[in-house]
Amino acid sequence: MDITEVSQSTGLASFAIRYYEKKGLINAIGCKGLKRVYHPEILARLALISLAQQAYFH
Repeated sequence: MDITEVSQSTGLASFAIRYYEKKGLINAIGCKGLKRVYHPEILARLALISLAQQAYFH
């Protein structure tokens, strides 16, 4: 999945996904042109991050 697909699937902005990657919370598996590529399992990790934020784990 590229970053646009991840963004559409999760409702997160692309900059938020890049931020989580910069902080080491998620990892891209490579690049496709200029876009990052993520494994589909990244959706579960992003859901966990969102859940943690809702529980005020900042």
